[in-house]
Amino acid sequence: PFNKVNFNVGLDGKLGSKLDWRLRWNQDDVSADYDNSFPVEQADFSYTTLSNRYALSTKYNYNGGSLNLNAGYQDNKRDFVSSFPLTYESDNLNIDLFNKYIFKSNFYTIVGFQFQKAKMKADYSPEATQSDGYVNFVYLDPSGLNFNAGMRYNHHNAYKGHWIYSLNPSYSFDLNSDRQMKILTSYSKAFIPPGLYQLYDPFYGNEGLMPENNISFEFGAEIRSGQNVFSAVYFN
Repeated sequence: PFNKVNFNVGLDGKLGSKLDWRLRWNQDDVSADYDNSFPVEQADFSYTTLSNRYALSTKYNYNGGSLNLNAGYQDNKRDFVSSFPLTYESDNLNIDLFNKYIFKSNFYTIVGFQFQKAKMKADYSPEATQSDGYVNFVYLDPSGLNFNAGMRYNHHNAYKGHWIYSLNPSYSFDLNSDRQMKILTSYSKAFIPPGLYQLYDPFYGNEGLMPENNISFEFGAEIRSGQNVFSAVYFN
């Protein structure tokens, strides 16, 4: 047996002529039975999952730009009733505040700050926090040259500070009256820390894990003709 129920509620509105807001609530309720995997045999095992997600989005429009807030909170609980019963509980908070300002129709910037906090129920209720300040520039030239560049400073409570960045230029032009070609490339650096479960789970966690740092490079082109697109991209 398997049973799943989802609830979704959303509210949208305006405060005055400049402030838009949106509220969302979503719940997933799952229950099911399962058999033993070692040894493989029929069993009266069961599990339940209950997850609630709350989200708030606001956008304040002013002359030349907008101030945006995206905030979300999620709580999760999973119970496994078996020969080895387990219970997992966690909650996550995410707040992202950013300002978008359009200098001209073809040039704008995004400057923001993001805060994330995750907490799980374990031997000593471990948690992880990340704080990010970031800036992004976008330039769209009428000639077809586009340039997108971004930089972010991430501070993790376990791994301290890391700079990451991305560069993404592209150039579009007409081959003839029916076909357009786009040449694109990107170069970026990423920082990916282990999750709470990977670090602090009492049975499988490893607090000695190191984060992943990587460099990505991409170069390619695409040709568009009506509804058809041909593309070739090299990624490393």
